[in-house]
Amino acid sequence: MTPPPPNPPPPPDDPDAALRMPPRYGRRIALLMIPVVLTPVLLAVCLFPLLKPYEALEEVRADDIASFRVHVLNRKEIDGGAEIDPFFADEADFPALLRRLAGVPEVRGFDGARGPWLGEYRLVTKDGRKMTVRFYWARTAGGGQEPVLRFQVGSRFFEGGTAESLIVVAKTAEGRGRKSR
Repeated sequence: MTPPPPNPPPPPDDPDAALRMPPRYGRRIALLMIPVVLTPVLLAVCLFPLLKPYEALEEVRADDIASFRVHVLNRKEIDGGAEIDPFFADEADFPALLRRLAGVPEVRGFDGARGPWLGEYRLVTKDGRKMTVRFYWARTAGGGQEPVLRFQVGSRFFEGGTAESLIVVAKTAEGRGRKSR
């Protein structure tokens, strides 16, 4: 004797026929696959532009900055002052802090060693992008002159101005800023 088929077709006049039909999984699988496929696409479109760091100071405007963290150290040889503990600058000081770096020429690399670490700026813009500017200082070959400011943004190097001018602006902004942990 042969076994009956697993789900025999219902009689045409049976009102509960749809309930006894085998489930169709195609639609369910398609609905489950939509989030699996769309999630990486949405991440690529929305988040990847935020992960791209800034490579130049010209890309950042003071009114686009959401957070501006300043830290200055190794001042003893420059002006004899103490380290400026990390602080978050007040919005009113953003333009002054960035102005010290505007117009400083880019160089291929630093002559010899980059010099002692002077500090850093850590910026976060309102759209979530980040930028870190690392500062160094060095004495010029002539010696006895003001220490030269050197800084790095991403893989680009800049040299010009005085390290003391950066310290003066940071010290002024420290009074209005709030301390970082």
